[in-house]
Amino acid sequence: MGKSSLAQLMLKDHAIPYVSTDGLTVMLKPVGQPSFYSPRKSDKFFPYLELFISRIVKTAPDYIIEGDAFSPKHVKDLQNKYDIKCVFLTMSSVDPRTVVSNAKYDKWTDEATAEQLDDLCSRIVKASKELNSMCVKENIPCIDLAYDYDKQFREAYSKLVD
Repeated sequence: MGKSSLAQLMLKDHAIPYVSTDGLTVMLKPVGQPSFYSPRKSDKFFPYLELFISRIVKTAPDYIIEGDAFSPKHVKDLQNKYDIKCVFLTMSSVDPRTVVSNAKYDKWTDEATAEQLDDLCSRIVKASKELNSMCVKENIPCIDLAYDYDKQFREAYSKLVD
């Protein structure tokens, strides 16, 4: 949560274009199935991500790739080849009201049912725990937005612009 909002803000403040992997990874799943972070999904998507990055670094000096389609291990592999800044956003705890109130730029929650939001919150917390552990292992910045969302969001932003 917060990935699209961060990318939109980078576009607005610094004219850095971005692509969301969320729309791309939906194509890797059967029609009608939701796309959520999973190590299997990120492993499946990684060759495409690496190919995209190998091409984009030749034409765009700054570019944002956001979404839940890659893991800290993948980022570390890419950082060994390219000059890449990265920050993972997690939420160690979250409730549906927080999800809806922080969907600032894209209103993807507008059509979600209460049950879907509850399920999403569970998935976010579970994935956040896993991602945080992997980020520590790979020495990749990871910001937990669960406490003082706005302050942590600004910290994530500063990791990308500094």
